[in-house]
Amino acid sequence: MGCRSWTRRPYGARLARGASLDALAATVGGAVTRQQLIDDESGARRPDPPRLVALAEAPQVPPEYLACIKPYRADLADLRHWAGLTAELAAPHFGFSRWSLLRAEKIGRLPMFHSPDDFVAMAAAIYARPNGIVLGALRRAQFRALLARHILGM
Repeated sequence: MGCRSWTRRPYGARLARGASLDALAATVGGAVTRQQLIDDESGARRPDPPRLVALAEAPQVPPEYLACIKPYRADLADLRHWAGLTAELAAPHFGFSRWSLLRAEKIGRLPMFHSPDDFVAMAAAIYARPNGIVLGALRRAQFRALLARHILGM
């Protein structure tokens, strides 16, 4: 099945399991309402990382399937989301501030005294992804930042 949009994936995964919205809400947990699931499936909003993981576990699909992104094209933030972590929860695992983690995800700039190899190894362990996937995501962030600087003439 090709990936056309975020909204088709959660809906299709739920229907493939024969689950109603109420049944999925009960499976995911009492904190998720039927309306939140409708919003997630309609594309009105995207689920936060912990709910994304819970939504993926219910129909037994990986989070990246619901996110409609191939792992080799994922950003660092995608990898963190698929692990069910917010920036606030993930940053202490790296020994970073939330801001430093978000900067690493956005422009690939790591805090002083952190080598890219160490960051990749830590992220791969924290996010349960292969080193190559994490390294590719880090390099894409660095490339986007370099391209933006070049275009803006900075």
